[in-house]
Amino acid sequence: MRNRIFGALGVLWGGAMLVSAFFRGGPQGSGAYLAGQIGGLVFALLMLGVGAYFLFKGSGKNP
Repeated sequence: MRNRIFGALGVLWGGAMLVSAFFRGGPQGSGAYLAGQIGGLVFALLMLGVGAYFLFKGSGKNP
């Protein structure tokens, strides 16, 4: 059950980060600032993907 809760939080948080970046127009700037924004988007994608995996997989135990 805990994995599903954390999975749902990961999906919501990662999705919110991606939606926010989409409405801002994507990463902007140059140099290290741009690299940091791209790193944040990669982190959001990973959080969304891993969160979805654990949300649908659950705990892996059959009650």
